[in-house]
Amino acid sequence: MKITSRIVEAISSSIVRRSNIWLTLTCLLAAFLLSRIPYIQMVDNIDYFTLEDHEEVIFYQQLKEKFGNDEFFIIAIEADEIFSAPVMKIIADITEAMESLAEVHDVVSLTNVDDVEGFEDGFQVGKFLEEMPDSVDEFTRKREQALANPLYSGAFISSDAKVASIVVWPEDHADDGQLRKRLLSQTDKIIARYHGQVKSIRVAGWTVINLGLSESMQEDILTLMPLTYFLLIFAVYFLFGSWWLTFLSFLVITFCLGSTLGAFTILDITLNNVTVIVIPLVMAIALCDIVHIFAYMKKGALHGSTDSREALRLIIKAVLVPCFLTSITTAFGFLSLGVSDIPPIKQFGVIGSVGIVFQFLFSFFFLPPLLLLIPAEKVFVAADRSAQGLVQRICCWLSAFVVERRNLILVISGSIAAFCIWALPRIVVDTNPVDYFRSWSQIRKDLSFVEEHLSGTVNMDVYFRVEDNKRSFTEPDKLRVIQSVQNYLKTLPEVDKTVSFVDFIEDMNESFHDEQRQYRIIPDTQDAIEQYLLLYDSEDLNDFVTEDYQEARINLRLNVHSTGDHEAVASHIRNHIGGVVHPGIEIRVGGWAVQWAAMTSALVDGQVMSLLLALAVISVTMVLSLGSVPLGLLSLIPNVLPILINFAVMMVCSIPLDTGTAMIAAVVIGIAVDDTIHFLTSFKHRVAAGESVEQAVKDTLIQKGPAMASSTIILCIGFSVLIFGSFTSVAYFGFLTTVVMLSALVGDLLLMPALLLVSGNLFARKSA
Repeated sequence: MKITSRIVEAISSSIVRRSNIWLTLTCLLAAFLLSRIPYIQMVDNIDYFTLEDHEEVIFYQQLKEKFGNDEFFIIAIEADEIFSAPVMKIIADITEAMESLAEVHDVVSLTNVDDVEGFEDGFQVGKFLEEMPDSVDEFTRKREQALANPLYSGAFISSDAKVASIVVWPEDHADDGQLRKRLLSQTDKIIARYHGQVKSIRVAGWTVINLGLSESMQEDILTLMPLTYFLLIFAVYFLFGSWWLTFLSFLVITFCLGSTLGAFTILDITLNNVTVIVIPLVMAIALCDIVHIFAYMKKGALHGSTDSREALRLIIKAVLVPCFLTSITTAFGFLSLGVSDIPPIKQFGVIGSVGIVFQFLFSFFFLPPLLLLIPAEKVFVAADRSAQGLVQRICCWLSAFVVERRNLILVISGSIAAFCIWALPRIVVDTNPVDYFRSWSQIRKDLSFVEEHLSGTVNMDVYFRVEDNKRSFTEPDKLRVIQSVQNYLKTLPEVDKTVSFVDFIEDMNESFHDEQRQYRIIPDTQDAIEQYLLLYDSEDLNDFVTEDYQEARINLRLNVHSTGDHEAVASHIRNHIGGVVHPGIEIRVGGWAVQWAAMTSALVDGQVMSLLLALAVISVTMVLSLGSVPLGLLSLIPNVLPILINFAVMMVCSIPLDTGTAMIAAVVIGIAVDDTIHFLTSFKHRVAAGESVEQAVKDTLIQKGPAMASSTIILCIGFSVLIFGSFTSVAYFGFLTTVVMLSALVGDLLLMPALLLVSGNLFARKSA
């Protein structure tokens, strides 16, 4: 303790005596980092949400290598009648324009889709619309032909022929983070020419959702940042009643946030829809240490000081250690995310901890030198000039209430904890990208329209493989296994559309027999199938069967977007496969929806590990800093309870545990423990000085309570602004972090004192 005291004495004296040097150094640091902000790289997609070593992710990549990229989006054209010359001309023009884009791999619509046309003892493959019909009767014939073809209906034309789709497959360039943004921007320009000529033109699909997920969160936070600035600054003035202190707070927030953003480029971290959350976090956390410094900036608060310089030194000496400890625990909360296998979450943990370092540096090595440049009467304010006086009176009342009602507080807290533990297993673990958008968002409206009139936009695959090297999937019995599974898939309500190699074989067989519907079946002989394949001149088959005919797939288009629903569908299919006789055929469920569901589950598991790691590290830190194992462990109770309350609120409000909300607990536990450190540090010193436990609790509440309440109010203001975001993930983050911080404050002001009072002399001896 003597060594620690000497270090604190040396640092506080250095900050005051060499204030100009520290001011210059911190300004130079901030200037350098601020100059790096223009070079921040932004990523406009969420492709980085992958677990590279997960078996489902690996299998999905293998499927794409065999059958091509399955990402697509749909341009849906609504008209009173699709099969008319003006509308078909628009579809043809948009299709041709999209084909010309470098970012596009393939485009298919009614105007260029392959069509098998039969004639006597043969068929040929051409375009469904080789030439534009020149009569109403010809359009009517084409209409009937399209609606009767299972390969077209639901994929390229709605059942009422009032909506047609142009399906666009982007190039698969994983290293090009701007591809989707460029592609959709060019798509908007192309379709803009035709608005007003048809009832509506909409764009929907994973490409749109992917870009929207990234841009919406970034736009939300960047839009709300000015409001956050205003409310935080207003809160400082409201709490302390000094424009000088308010102005200095603004400078610290700006330097801290700017330096953190500048560190993105140095650490090679991108600004994406995970790391962007650091912005409001750093803005709010930047004021935490400042509040504890400002809490002492009252006239007459430090009677032993002779001037403002000495008073400031004593203030720094009083708060340096607890603020340093709170910075460590908060940083550990962020760094615990390093166990995640998702790169952006690791980056979020790193850059968040860097922001904590900056807030400590600027609070103690930038702010105090600035305070010395301002006349003392401007910064040492009267207590009754601010809301601190009201907060002080509330804390005085609480000190008496806790002593009198300690048992009631413990009973209520225990009841709340019991309810939270009951609610814990009832939280839904689920990720639904579509639900991140508000119901009134254009992305969600367009997606609903497309899925209502055409088919779902979520991909899942059932994969088939045979190892006998005999062109197995040209054998009728092998194709009937695929057909059997496909027939089952069509019964699932979540499945809108299925396409497989079998559909093409049946189409060929029907065409070969002069378009007679009864021949839309699998031929009886392998020779017939081989003959059809020699006649079929199209690359469409490559999307559903490999060149050696040893591997095939059924592609499903699902109308559900929840990973829970995806996993349920996959489970139903696996159960069905288990009951199908398919000797020698490997069958497996995979694809985008399966790997996304598996990734979400693994991600949530990783965040649970992050929370446990954060709790373990913070526990050790608390024990070492307080010098008492019982006191250190006891300090966790009022901080674990808010995390439990967070999960209970999620259950009650039907907020799923997903890729966004799973991070909250690990991050916030490091922040929530800050006030506990300030409280217990003061309590420990008072008990060591000879005060009784009861008196130490009362005096600590009166002295530390106002600053604890003020810092929590500021944090809640910073977080609660996010509730008004248009992106639900941002809103949930703001709402839940606000709930946790308020719960933590109640725990520190009521539960922690009650625990100390009930524990009595045990902790008095340990603290002493």
